[in-house]
Amino acid sequence: MDQSGLDGSIYLEMAERLDAGILPHAELPRHAIELPPLTDPLLHTLTTHAARFAYRRPRRAWAIAAVANAAARVHPQTSPLRRGQAAFHEAAAANLLPDPHLLRPPLAQARAHFREANAPAWLTACQWQEYAEPWLHTNFAQAVVALEEALAHLLQVEEMAAFVLPCRLSLAVAYLLTGRADTAQVQAQYGLTAPDPALQIKAWLVQSICDAPQGLPARFAALDQAQAIANDLDAPVWQGRIAQQRGLGYLIQEAYSAAIPHLQAARDIFEQCGLPLWTAQAYNALGQVFRDLGQLRNAREALTQAYGIYRQAGVPGALADNLMDTGKLLNYLGQFPQALAALHQAEAQYRLVGRHMLAAYAILNRGDVDLSQGRYQHALQSLEAAEAELIDLKYPREVATCALRLARVWYLLGQPEPAHHYLDQAAAYFETQDIPVYKAAIYNRRANVLEQEGKLEEAVDWWRRALDVSTSPDMAAQHALTQRALGEGLLALGKLAESAPYLQEAQETFTAMGHSVEQVNGDLALGRYYLQAGDAAAAEAAWERARSQSEGLLPEQTWLAEAGLADLAAQSGRIDAALAAYRRAVAALAQYRRDFWQPEVAGHHFTRVKPTLDAAVRLAATEDAAEDAWYFIEVSKAQTLQRQLADAAMQSTISAVSRRTELSDLAAEIRWLREKLQEVGRQSRLFRSTADPTASPLRRRLREAITRYEKLRARLERQQMGESDADLPAEQAELSRFRRAATQAFGAGWGAISYYLGGDDTLYATWTTAETCRVWHTPIDGLTGFVLGQCAQAQTGERILDRDLALLGDLLMPAFIRSHLHPHTPLLIAPSGKLHSIPWAALRLDNDHLVNRCLPLIIPSADSLVLLHQRQHQRPQPPTTRLRGRILAVSTFANQQQPPLPLVTEERHGLQQLLGAENVSILHDEATTRENLRQWWANQEASEDSFFHVASHAAAGRDNGRLSGIFLYDSELWVDDIWELAPLPSLVTLSACYGSHSLRYDGDETVGLTPTCLAAGASRVVGNLWRVLDPAAAALMVDFYARYAAGATPLTALAASQRAAIRQGHHHAYWGGFVQVGC
Repeated sequence: MDQSGLDGSIYLEMAERLDAGILPHAELPRHAIELPPLTDPLLHTLTTHAARFAYRRPRRAWAIAAVANAAARVHPQTSPLRRGQAAFHEAAAANLLPDPHLLRPPLAQARAHFREANAPAWLTACQWQEYAEPWLHTNFAQAVVALEEALAHLLQVEEMAAFVLPCRLSLAVAYLLTGRADTAQVQAQYGLTAPDPALQIKAWLVQSICDAPQGLPARFAALDQAQAIANDLDAPVWQGRIAQQRGLGYLIQEAYSAAIPHLQAARDIFEQCGLPLWTAQAYNALGQVFRDLGQLRNAREALTQAYGIYRQAGVPGALADNLMDTGKLLNYLGQFPQALAALHQAEAQYRLVGRHMLAAYAILNRGDVDLSQGRYQHALQSLEAAEAELIDLKYPREVATCALRLARVWYLLGQPEPAHHYLDQAAAYFETQDIPVYKAAIYNRRANVLEQEGKLEEAVDWWRRALDVSTSPDMAAQHALTQRALGEGLLALGKLAESAPYLQEAQETFTAMGHSVEQVNGDLALGRYYLQAGDAAAAEAAWERARSQSEGLLPEQTWLAEAGLADLAAQSGRIDAALAAYRRAVAALAQYRRDFWQPEVAGHHFTRVKPTLDAAVRLAATEDAAEDAWYFIEVSKAQTLQRQLADAAMQSTISAVSRRTELSDLAAEIRWLREKLQEVGRQSRLFRSTADPTASPLRRRLREAITRYEKLRARLERQQMGESDADLPAEQAELSRFRRAATQAFGAGWGAISYYLGGDDTLYATWTTAETCRVWHTPIDGLTGFVLGQCAQAQTGERILDRDLALLGDLLMPAFIRSHLHPHTPLLIAPSGKLHSIPWAALRLDNDHLVNRCLPLIIPSADSLVLLHQRQHQRPQPPTTRLRGRILAVSTFANQQQPPLPLVTEERHGLQQLLGAENVSILHDEATTRENLRQWWANQEASEDSFFHVASHAAAGRDNGRLSGIFLYDSELWVDDIWELAPLPSLVTLSACYGSHSLRYDGDETVGLTPTCLAAGASRVVGNLWRVLDPAAAALMVDFYARYAAGATPLTALAASQRAAIRQGHHHAYWGGFVQVGC
């Protein structure tokens, strides 16, 4: 063999051609046959040559190893061990690039040859080499296990000693990827004094990341050590790696301007060295920097570059980082569906590789996207889910970040108390870290909440503090947000001249950034400024810009812009334009309020939008625009009940939450406290003593337990809720659809009244029939307001006088409506606010009761009637025409927890005799335990039932509608427990005190037995607003079922029974509180 074969020059020449792209990799085996056989000395020589290029020209190093491996494969005389070693060195060189596609084939070859050569130590080396760059893999936890196993075996084999330190450092990186910095540091320490300077540099890089929580000085001290070693080497790759880590250090501290030159230097080095994946890492980091600096076009270009490389290489962890950053960028650009899609993909990729903290952070960022769209319910859900996971994972900084976001949500929902709570939590962490951008964000949020509480001067002081800490160029976006907020605060104080520069500068900043969402918000603020400054034309132009940029994309901003334009049009006498703008504003409101599915959350938010609805309803009523008024009124009512009626997934979620152990434990505590208070009350009455001193702490404990139950219940419900499959119509509150449903349900003779209590103490209402629509309004004077308050607080009807009922009749039923009423007219009533507590049947019209003049039916809203009618129409018909159903009757209670109800027994016997024992299934008295109730319900096919009748005590749950319930023999059946009985029969009758009372939030969002029964399957619920006066109630119920069994509808049966009670001379307290709700 000539000398060129021994010194490897022929191999090196071929490697040079391969590196330059002259020789395609696929053709290498065909050319390798021309090479001299690969001997052990030659393999050593080539490996030494490759090592010289490893961190200078890593692709040349890989080319040398690839040529050697090709020669080993094509020459048959090469031993299996030597073939395995040649393949191993090619795999190791591929990891220098790194390139998963170039790694896998030689690694598979090496393993095959080492098995053939029976070389277990080399097989262990292959296991290390497979995971040498753990960030390339799909499961970081699996990488940790594999590297730990490899290290353990390598330590036992002396000939593998050279691989031990590199394996330790690979393991250290894997520990970092799985959040185990302390363990990573242990492994890195071995490399700090390694004889190989490359291993020292890698160890110092790991050490710098481990030191990151101690701040930039500690992190950069480790990087300085690495830099000092790298300066003595001809190794640009290490220079790039060190520059990249410096850039990332500045990025984490949000010192963006300082980060850019280091990241750009790293990118340039990696590109020159032909390292696409490291180049992509630099591009991705630059994308983050440009995004947070507001250079959104540059950010998009950088992230797109990185995405293409990651996608081609198939690196899930890095791809997840890119998707996360892209999702955040798309949120800034207002491309919300794409942002959510990217963040969902990021979470999935992070779960795949085992990076659960970042998966939780992807959920947090989805909450940000939801916030941008005004989807507050979803934002709460996402942020609370992220917070819970981050707390479990013990990441305090990320938990504090989440708290800051949650504070914003609660502020936007009009809830300052939880907003302050979360701000305090965020401040407790970030003010110890001295990160200006977070200080500014906390000060900003604090100011917002103080403004909401009416503390405007204090809020302005906080905004000024935020401005002082956000002057760095790296905080341009935060500074602009603060400028705008301060400008609006000054505007609210009437300081127009001082506010103008702040508003203008903020808008200029966001315009330069191309931040579309904040440009819209800026135009909204400028419109308010111009209006206050008396420049209506400029205000209109600003709001028009905001409307055009937000329409179809940002419903909250659309609503605000349209509302501003409507106010301007109304002030200038352009009534048609004003009504059209209000209609668009209210439609946008309806679009994003549809996101709410928890009554308390929807109610809190309603306080923000009510002024716009008030203005819209007032203008429509004043201008006699009846159909517009109907739309404005109806689109605001009972949104969450509609979601519950239309969403089967939501129904099952609510049912599942009600069975959670945490809630059951709290429920048991509340029951015990209530029983103790009742016992204390009985003892006090028995001995005619003064108030027992033990009662006060018991009440305090009960209030605290109820509050904990309410918060936990709501949070668990949000945690459990998945994607909605609500079958809601595209357009809400559509009059023609309502008319069709009402006519199908009641015939052509129905009439409907939709009420709205305005913030100006005015009652607005519409009267609708199959052909007509009319609007009217009337002021609510002090006496009428007092009577409405009396009705809301009434426990019986005895204190509500006939003159009060006449006063309310005059208010609620003007003469033109009375002229349309006849005894068989179904009157559909959609109440508002305190009107829910009115005994409608008992209202007096011209010395007669309303129930004698029509068939009163309460509907939560027009759209809920449509949904209930559709469900009733789709309900399977019972197999027999006979009336069949179930009766739950409780007249006696364990441990005397409630007074006995002897007339319940009379009611039960009366119904059983009327309907026939074979047609009713009865659970009564001592048998009405919770477990018996479950078994009783499960043992009979629900579709065979026409009704479910309940006769017992009921708890109204005035503190919390979720604690409304029916008393069983040994416990209570709370609202949450009702879901265990779903689907309920078509008719549910609550012959119990306060059975129709519900806790009501703003926007007519209700929680209680009646709305829960409707959501759980009933089409109509008959119940009482007051305490049931037993003798008449039992007789009225038997009479009601007699008429129902004879073929009357529940609506006509109830009205007929109430009319009979009137003819018999009964006071309205006995029958007037009964109402039917539903369809």
